[in-house]
This record gives sequence, C-alpha cells and structure tokens, in this order.
Amino acid sequence: MAFRPEHDKLDKIKDLSQSTGEFLDWLQEQGIHLGEWKGSIMEPYRESVVSLLARFHGVNLDVLNREKNEALRELEQLHSGGDPPRFLTVDEILAGETSIT
Repeated sequence: MAFRPEHDKLDKIKDLSQSTGEFLDWLQEQGIHLGEWKGSIMEPYRESVVSLLARFHGVNLDVLNREKNEALRELEQLHSGGDPPRFLTVDEILAGETSIT
C-alpha cells in the first residue's frame, strides 16, 4: 500500500477528534453555537465541524480525498470483474451521508 500521510494523521487523532466532534454537536443541540465578530455584529460561524476538526489537527481534507481516490484506483486495478467497491467521498461525509446507497 502506498504512503498516505493524511490518513496516518487521521488514524492517530481519530479518538480525540471523535469525542471533540461529539462535544461540538452536543453544544449545538443545547443551543450553543460558535460565532465570530464582523465589525460590531456577532454572526454564526459557518465552517463545518469536520472542517474545523481537520484544521485543528492539521489534516488537509483535499489531500485526504486525493489519497482516498488513489487508494480506490489501486483497488479498482486489483479488482477482477464486477463493479468496483464504492466508498463515500469526503463531500458526501461532509454533507452528513453515513451509508452507501
């Protein structure tokens, strides 16, 4: 298998990132939202939890997606006959998809 540094980073921080993400989701359920000042007005912070966590942990989602696509191409080359396996894209995950249809 090829060297995939972003996936290696993700593997090392997944437990911490998962619990932090759950905490941020819980805050939203409690009506507590992140905000940022725009001049004298507080506006909701629009970055997704996934994107925030990736930035915090130094994981580049674009590189992660490229690594995943590269791994999929490798699997497709190894796959003999039939349809290749399907995995969720980063965009689908960010959109809240949890299963392959």
